Formats: sequence, structure tokens, C-alpha cells
Amino acid sequence: MSQIKRATCVEELLALLENVFNDQNTNFDEFKQRPDDIIISPFAKSGTTWLQQSLHGIRSRGDMNFSEITDVSPWLEAAKIGDWNLNAEQAFQPRLFKSHLPFNQLPKGTKYVCSLRNPFSQLL
Repeated sequence: MSQIKRATCVEELLALLENVFNDQNTNFDEFKQRPDDIIISPFAKSGTTWLQQSLHGIRSRGDMNFSEITDVSPWLEAAKIGDWNLNAEQAFQPRLFKSHLPFNQLPKGTKYVCSLRNPFSQLL
């Protein structure tokens, strides 16, 4: 799998985010989701990577043979710029995907996992 270039400054981050979240990248007409697929879709900064790691660990019995979690759990919105084939088989089942899209924009017909975070937890 390909990896998305990491931003090294705020300007690069904004450019990457603009590219990831444009309408062209959220068209999932070609994605053939399966009933047992799992899409992890919390709001940003609410435990997405933690959920990806946890669910991948459960489905793989602890496999850590990857350099970056998107190697084993691709990001739906970034599939085109990351050159990920969303229909490809994954090394472990069920297939696992990351997203930050709201529910009404996600592909339907699969399972969804979402974590919630208290936005004021840093203030307490």
C-alpha cells in the first residue's frame, strides 16, 4: 500500500486536508463494501488510531507486521491519493477501514464503529 505524504508545516497540512476531503475523494461508487466490513468513523481527534489499532489487534490476534496503521486499515477518503484499492482483500478479516466522514456520507450496508470523546476533558 502507498502512504500519504506527511505534512511538515501548517500550510502543507491544510493543502493535504483540502485534497483528502474534496468531493472527488468521497465518491464511493466503485467501493464494493461487504456486510462484515467495519468502518471506523469517529470525529477527528476522538480515538480513530486507537480504534484502528485495537480492532486490527482483535481481528489479527495481535499482528504488528506493518509500518503504519493505514497499511492494514486504509482511509476511505484518502484512497485515491494514497493509491489504495478499497476492494482489495486485506491480510485479515473482516476488512477494516478508517473514515472521518459523517454517517450520512459513508457507504451504507456494513458495520460502523465510533468512539466519543469529551471535548472538555483537557480542561478538567
